[in-house]
Amino acid sequence: VDTEGRYTYVSENVKEALGVSSDQVLGREPLDFVAPKQRAKEARRVQAVTSGLAHFQEFELECTRPDGSTVWLAISGAPVFSSSGEYTGHSGVARNITARKRADEALAVSEARYRTLVETTHDLIWSVDAEGRFTFVNRNAAMAILGYQLEEMLGRSLAEFKTPEQAVKDMATFADVKQGQALFSYETAYRHKDGSLVPMMFNAVAVRDEEGNVVGTTGTAQDISERKRREELSRSRQAELAHDHRLGMMGEMATELAHELNQPLAAIMNYAHGCSRRLQHHTGTPAEVRRAIDKILDQAERADEVIRRMRGFARREQPEHQAVDLNAVISEALVLLEVEARRFTVTIELDFAATLPPVLADAVQIQQVVLNLARNGMESMHESDTVSRHLVISTEVTGREEPGQVQVTVRDTGGGLSGLPEGRIFEPFFTTKSEGTGLGLSLCRTIIEGHGGKLQVGSKPGPGAAFVFTLPATVEAAQ
Repeated sequence: VDTEGRYTYVSENVKEALGVSSDQVLGREPLDFVAPKQRAKEARRVQAVTSGLAHFQEFELECTRPDGSTVWLAISGAPVFSSSGEYTGHSGVARNITARKRADEALAVSEARYRTLVETTHDLIWSVDAEGRFTFVNRNAAMAILGYQLEEMLGRSLAEFKTPEQAVKDMATFADVKQGQALFSYETAYRHKDGSLVPMMFNAVAVRDEEGNVVGTTGTAQDISERKRREELSRSRQAELAHDHRLGMMGEMATELAHELNQPLAAIMNYAHGCSRRLQHHTGTPAEVRRAIDKILDQAERADEVIRRMRGFARREQPEHQAVDLNAVISEALVLLEVEARRFTVTIELDFAATLPPVLADAVQIQQVVLNLARNGMESMHESDTVSRHLVISTEVTGREEPGQVQVTVRDTGGGLSGLPEGRIFEPFFTTKSEGTGLGLSLCRTIIEGHGGKLQVGSKPGPGAAFVFTLPATVEAAQ
């Protein structure tokens, strides 16, 4: 350009970039081709360069072509002087940087979209360094979930936001992530700024540098408080339904239970009257009276055992999973099972494994399942007029397909399940009984699945039906 800032020479590449011919560019000023929205700003820059006879590097100009499209040029230049030292203008080079600028704009749009997603998501997005200190947390989620400002979390360790016990467990888990093992759906709890615990579910992967070295971890975390609340509500309602079902079973057994109590009470009264007569008439030896009293105690213990089992079975408490021996749990239910067995003239046979690994279970709920399956079998044998009425309850450890599983099977010699749709017998309200509710087997399956097990119809040669449920052994036992 000359001293007036008008083009005196333009290369073919620049003319091609601007979409003009020599006639359209020579004699005109660079600002004539700058996009209108940029002209005022660029005019000040051009004025500063020409008035100061300065060099300039990489001036980025947004130019408008005759067809209305935009092209970006990066221009560098220097002042030109004659042999006598007189300033004659500027010369320089221009590079077409349109592709780079469009890539930059696309990247900026993408980054803006990413920032919007990160800052508006309800999930916590986080990164920590190799020492487990936060290097990034999305601000809005941190405040919404944990009550902390971003600045209150950055630079602090994960462990500072947990109970000591939870921190030890989680840091051991995250050590595996640093070894390259991805982590999905890991449940833990963080401490809210107000001191309450927030249940959260984490996903995490290792972050590596260019050499492949692990320099931290990153991932997402979801507040699962509402899910936990719904799960607890579901468990509570299930416990209430199970309790109501047990009360219903007790009501159906009321006559037999009353008879079961009347027998020892009648015996106690007889022995007591006998003792009273002997003492009144001074007959009988002390040894005879003592034997009568021992029999009173035996009958009282028998009645007490029935009452204790009834109270335990009917109690209303939240399920409590503890390590239990299924053989012992089923044996404790025998008092109630035998009451029903006498009613239906059924012989109960127990085929227990010699030893079983403990399982985590609520004993009363498991007894409820066994009693329900057993009563169904007894009723089936009664309705089918089976002559040989046998109910077999067996336990065993399975290890071929599902290691660490304890299996319980309840088999009867009744009419079986032929003609019944196997896929529907566990559906709520499906029943073949005229007075049944159709909730028994459905509730049994819900209870077993709530213990991490399975309840299904078992294969059984010959007449009758078999129901099988499995429960996982405790972790220590499975190992």
